[in-house]
Amino acid sequence: MTIVETSKAASEIVDCMGFVPKSDELLLRLSRFLLKVIGTEDLTFRDRVWTAQERLDWLVETLIEEVAKWPEGGMGDVRGIYCRFFPPADGKDTGGDSELAQSVRPPAPPVPEQKLLPGPDDTVGVEEIRGRIGEVAGRLTQ
Repeated sequence: MTIVETSKAASEIVDCMGFVPKSDELLLRLSRFLLKVIGTEDLTFRDRVWTAQERLDWLVETLIEEVAKWPEGGMGDVRGIYCRFFPPADGKDTGGDSELAQSVRPPAPPVPEQKLLPGPDDTVGVEEIRGRIGEVAGRLTQ
């Protein structure tokens, strides 16, 4: 993950959350803060590897959908929310003990990919399947 991704995330936070002081300085500080806290390495949580981008996406979604307005504790509260579930890359773990951090839901595991039966345009050997159906039908009529 780079400052470009965290800059996009910071812009989304500022644009979508209520009561965020909008300024270029805040965007730059928030971008750097997110990169510092989330880092670039993959981490394991709940028996799953989470990429830095997935953790960033989770944090942005959580802030926008569950917190909704900029927290009174500012970036310290944002850090607390993140630290409740993931260790911070910069080592400054706040433990996520604040009431705000305790109120957010944990990151959900991804929905497993569904394996579907082949469709009619799949090359599974349609003639082979028809042949087997014919064989079974023939045995049933004997």
